[in-house]
Amino acid sequence: MVFLRNKSGFKIQEIFPASNNADNITIVTPFPTNLARLEKGQSREPQTTNSNLPQTNAALLELEKLSLNPTQASDLSKAIAIAKNIKKNEVNYKQAQKNLKIWNNMIFRIAKNRAKNNEYASAIAAAELIGEQESNYQEAQTLIKLWRDQVKQYLSNKILLEAAQALIKPSQASTYNRAIEVAKRVPKSQPGFSKAQEYINQWSQEILRLAKTRATNKQFSSAIATAALAPEGTVAYAEAQELIKQWQKLSTD
Repeated sequence: MVFLRNKSGFKIQEIFPASNNADNITIVTPFPTNLARLEKGQSREPQTTNSNLPQTNAALLELEKLSLNPTQASDLSKAIAIAKNIKKNEVNYKQAQKNLKIWNNMIFRIAKNRAKNNEYASAIAAAELIGEQESNYQEAQTLIKLWRDQVKQYLSNKILLEAAQALIKPSQASTYNRAIEVAKRVPKSQPGFSKAQEYINQWSQEILRLAKTRATNKQFSSAIATAALAPEGTVAYAEAQELIKQWQKLSTD
């Protein structure tokens, strides 16, 4: 039996795409030679041990024979459906059962990694492919509920950050300061916090850049007032405070 892969719509979307089909939210990459290579850069996920690496490689090889992609949750689901049709009296039944477990865990791993990247719709679509008879079904259902809550938080915080960005006028340091105050409203415990911190630090550096430009033009009073807008706790704060001291001395000379 040969399955043709759906090659349409491989664009990843942060929030809910037009379709919940996992095929529409996966990037296709070449077949890896083993699971360790597949999981490169995913250090927080369980890694393959030497004891199950041969089984994993066998499962990956089977996917390749079926022209199915190990990084695509829907392809793994197709492979699972094929393996479930293999009868107990067939020669490859035992290997099929091993493959089932490996492929199911790979789907779950894909779902978790997508959620870590704030790709909640994609994560949910993958986790929903885990069947009720699977050992990790209940955990998957729990995470699906969690991710549905988190996607609401993520959308809310995304809108908040967009509003902060809209306040900025590149030549006005005070607008960067106001944008920072808005971005600070993203709670530490919610998705979007790391992006908010990234923006906050970036905008504080823009404030410092404007202050330095004014100091270069001998506008020390303006430079001091501008540098003072870099909030405490940002990457630009310490340098801004040091420069304020230097410019205060220059402004009195």
